[in-house]
Amino acid sequence: MHNDWAREKIKAELALRGLSLSSVARNAGLDRTAGTIALKRHWPKAEQAIAKAIGKKPEEIWPSRYPTTSGEEPPS
Repeated sequence: MHNDWAREKIKAELALRGLSLSSVARNAGLDRTAGTIALKRHWPKAEQAIAKAIGKKPEEIWPSRYPTTSGEEPPS
């Protein structure tokens, strides 16, 4: 179990900052749908933009998508 954040939590964290998935994507120079797509599958640029907006690292939000540097699975 990787403990990725729930989609609702990510959207709530953005909303607390007055942001939306589409606004974060547009501000990062991505298509407005990039944020929504990043909630469903790996899209590094969109994940980085979302994480930056929340004040976290992408691997903190989606540990299942970012294996540890040793190549091992992240701890569950």
